[in-house]
Amino acid sequence: MKTLYITYDGLTDPLGRSQVLPYLCGLSGKGHDIIVLSCDKPERYKTSSAAVNDIVNANHIQWISVPYTSDIPILSALYNIYRMKKTALKICKHEDIQLVHCRSYMASFIGVLLKQKYGIKYIFDMRGFFADERVDGKVWNRKNPVFNAVYKYFKKKEKLFLSEADYIISLTHAGKSVLQEQMHVAAPIMVIPCCADLQHFSISNVQEEKRTQLKNQLHIGNQDMVISYTGSLGTWYMLPEMMQFVSLLMQRKPNVKFLLITPDSKEKVLQISAQYGIPDEKVIVAYSSREMMPTYISLSQISLFFIQPVFSKKASSPTKMGELLSMGIPLIVNAGVGDVDEIISKSHCGHVVQNFNNAAYEQAISQIEYLLSIPKQRLYAAAEAYFSLEKGVEKYNEVYSSLGK
Repeated sequence: MKTLYITYDGLTDPLGRSQVLPYLCGLSGKGHDIIVLSCDKPERYKTSSAAVNDIVNANHIQWISVPYTSDIPILSALYNIYRMKKTALKICKHEDIQLVHCRSYMASFIGVLLKQKYGIKYIFDMRGFFADERVDGKVWNRKNPVFNAVYKYFKKKEKLFLSEADYIISLTHAGKSVLQEQMHVAAPIMVIPCCADLQHFSISNVQEEKRTQLKNQLHIGNQDMVISYTGSLGTWYMLPEMMQFVSLLMQRKPNVKFLLITPDSKEKVLQISAQYGIPDEKVIVAYSSREMMPTYISLSQISLFFIQPVFSKKASSPTKMGELLSMGIPLIVNAGVGDVDEIISKSHCGHVVQNFNNAAYEQAISQIEYLLSIPKQRLYAAAEAYFSLEKGVEKYNEVYSSLGK
């Protein structure tokens, strides 16, 4: 069965490299014939297309890229979709496409068209509640008539995508429950979280010499307890609340240092930490390449992340969760985000903060010694059970195979 996989995210983007290509390579290895259509930023295409071509060619995947433009808000997005739609129609005229797999909403504008025009089976790999994410993230203010109209437009299209889908992919069981119980979706739904490359995020990839050099470079002593945060500090991550927690923890345990492995500026982080009375020397802000991430993560004993517990985050699956557990790092997280609560509860690999106040933080701090005593094997096993790339590929294979019958 020949599949057209459409992604508005470029294969040359970091997200494309980590959350699209690995799955497609796995599916190709199981005998699926795949053509990928992506929308790539010209500067990233220029620097990374050769590496991506090496990967797709080695895995017998055909890749077609359309240039991404963002010169004019909204109009540029419409133009990008127009060019992708035109390319997809051309592909369908020359190839016997039997399945179209659409990553998120923008790609689904094209997927639904192909289903309606050619009768091609369509997978809506929704990734989350797109319009609600825009509102919850304060990107679209519904008090503004224009944004309110855009929100309603996308919610209407969401209903179309869900009703036309032959199969739906949800990142979380919590999101699946919303679809079935509140939105009464009839199509079959497969839950596949954001999986991690457990072979890369492995303590076996950490060289002790490099780790020691990095500790010295970052002024981390042997007696320091390091709490880490990994990733960007964008719309959803609650830096002030995390700093409030760390400040209280430092009062109880003076040897704590907070390591933020992030592309965000040190100045931005220190502005927030200063508001909670945390000395600058207790906050370490560093950027890491993907290759060095296992070494950076290995410097910490516990990792922390708080995400806004809003409606749209019911469908969120933090990629960092699998990466950290695979590195043997226990977690302190908050309730109300995707399946995070359930995974922590079942795996006993961390602590869930129920509220953002000192009482809840004190309860988490009382669990620190327990978290440090969790056997590494339990953490590795949780990563394998919930976030294994191989298991994710097998679930996609099950979906593809069921639609090919």
